Amino acid sequence: MPTHYTVEAAKLAQDTSDVLTLWVNNLPGFDAQNAKAKLQLAYVANPAGASTVLLLRAHDDASATPTTQGTQGLHARRFVQGAQTLKVIALADLVVNADHRSLGPALMLMRSSVELAQAGHDITYGLPNERAAAVCTRAGMQPLGSLQRYAKPLASREKLDQRVPAWLAVFVAPLVDRGLTLRDRWRGSKLGLRLTCRSCSWNDPALDEVWARRRPELLLSDRSAAMLRWRFDGSRLPQSTPRWEVCVAHDASSAVQGYVVWRQTNGFIEVGDFFVKDVAHHLAPTMLGFARFAKRHHAVSISVEFFGDPRVVHGLLVAGLRVRADQTPVFIGAATPPALSDPSLWYFTAFDNDAD
Repeated sequence: MPTHYTVEAAKLAQDTSDVLTLWVNNLPGFDAQNAKAKLQLAYVANPAGASTVLLLRAHDDASATPTTQGTQGLHARRFVQGAQTLKVIALADLVVNADHRSLGPALMLMRSSVELAQAGHDITYGLPNERAAAVCTRAGMQPLGSLQRYAKPLASREKLDQRVPAWLAVFVAPLVDRGLTLRDRWRGSKLGLRLTCRSCSWNDPALDEVWARRRPELLLSDRSAAMLRWRFDGSRLPQSTPRWEVCVAHDASSAVQGYVVWRQTNGFIEVGDFFVKDVAHHLAPTMLGFARFAKRHHAVSISVEFFGDPRVVHGLLVAGLRVRADQTPVFIGAATPPALSDPSLWYFTAFDNDAD
């Protein structure tokens, strides 16, 4: 029988079960518990404003009751540029059941989402995967750039084990690791500023201090302590979810100049966000300080994602992070004002990706 589709906003009081079922069946790594936690935290309790889930309904002539076959999340975000506050929607959690995954239904869902988002917001953005990128383009969104991954090795043993006999790796690894340390010392000596990282809580006032001293030209999501706590504090998430932690970078006088949000899995550190008062002076020293901090936690590598301000990219490279092949495209709505469409003004990290 012919099937036609409609799109409507979810009424979470009655549609929660449909949303959670779609997420668990289609989003990698999701089970009923963490899907429920995500819906509550990311949509219902979003401090940036009301967030919405759109539902793709399939109407079959053989049945009077439509079935829910897809979702698209519209995450509220609060961006700032100087004294200006901007209302932003991040598109995330696009899923369509396999039997309905043709271009037509997915495009209908995406177009409805983009139209709704652009109607009442200054910026609409999304980070689609390879298959969804074409749908974003057809729905009227435009590529702005890519969220690029950068990485830095801290220990060599695991890589050496893959390339040389184990007995040789035992002798060579300490020499290579010593070389990595000396190279970072050399990098730090050229900067003239040494910053040290210490762990802190999500309520540390230093986080708001760093945020208050941000550069006015940057276009970026609200990174107040309250927003960092909402985005990363895992105390309300299932125990199986890897926990984010935060550390601040301070100078010899104990003045805090930046922070790094991170989590570790089997020795590999993923940076969820990083921010400094002054990119030109504090970013490279902060990342070098974080590398020393990560070594004390027995990490073997650091991975960072960033898109935007080229000064940030320069600082990451100066600190010894290197470009990796992994990229995630960043799309914005076609209605975004030209003044907000300059990639060099953006400051965009994994913090801004609502897919997790």
